[in-house]
Parts: sequence; structure tokens; C-alpha cells
Amino acid sequence: VKRLVMGASNFFSYDTNKRVFIHNNYIGIIRRFIQLTILIYILVYVLIYKKGYQSVDYGTHANVIKVKGAIQKQNTDRFGQSKLRTYDVLDITYPLKEKDGVFLTTNYIEFNNQYQGACVDGDAGCSNNSDCEGGNISRSGFGVQTGQCL
Repeated sequence: VKRLVMGASNFFSYDTNKRVFIHNNYIGIIRRFIQLTILIYILVYVLIYKKGYQSVDYGTHANVIKVKGAIQKQNTDRFGQSKLRTYDVLDITYPLKEKDGVFLTTNYIEFNNQYQGACVDGDAGCSNNSDCEGGNISRSGFGVQTGQCL
């Protein structure tokens, strides 16, 4: 019986970081009661009653990347002929949408029957060739200006 009382006395005693040993069963019982209450709260209320183990947090934000402009590159074909190639936004970002990612073209396959020519940019607002500077990228999205008013 004496060992049981001593064991209970050690179990319900409270010590701090400074190693002050307090021989007070009342404070020890309060300490263990608070610990047990917190443990029961977590197990019963949070995990079992509220089903906290099933909670899911969904993201509510989205990131959007917008690519603008055009690229010019000097290509040399297999016959040694040099061609100026223009790439626009659709050429370098196809497909436009990807799940959880961004796609940028790193390898581009050209087909022999396709070619690029000059087209009229209605928003350029030029009336003669001096109004159009060659090599500038059109703000309206038609690519690189040729320097000629078409």
C-alpha cells in the first residue's frame, strides 16, 4: 500500500524546467486533469465528432500568365538558304492552358508547304512607307512591321 501511495505521489507531482520538485498532489492532479482534458478534446471532439481527419483545404486563388509580342529568328534551311521566321504568341504557347503548369515551346517543327508572307495591318495607320518602320513589332498583334505600307 505504501508503494502504491508513493507511486501515486510521484505520478501526481509536478516539476518545472528549473527542476523544482513540488510535493503537492492537488497541483499534480490539476496538471494531469488538464492534460487529459486536452487529449480527450482532440480525440473525441476534433477527430471523431467533427471528423477532422477528413477535412480538406481547397485553394481559392489562380495565377494567370499572359504572353504578348512576337519573335523573329533567322533560320537556315537544309539547303543553306537563310529565312527570316516570325513567331507570334500562338506559336510559342500552344496549348494555351495546362493543368498546374505553363507550356512554352522549346522545339518547333516546320512544314515545307507553309510560308509566311506580309499582310495588311489595319490598325497600323500608315499612308506611305515613311510611316512604317521596318523591324518594329506591331502593337495590334500582326507581328513585325516590314517597313512597307501595303
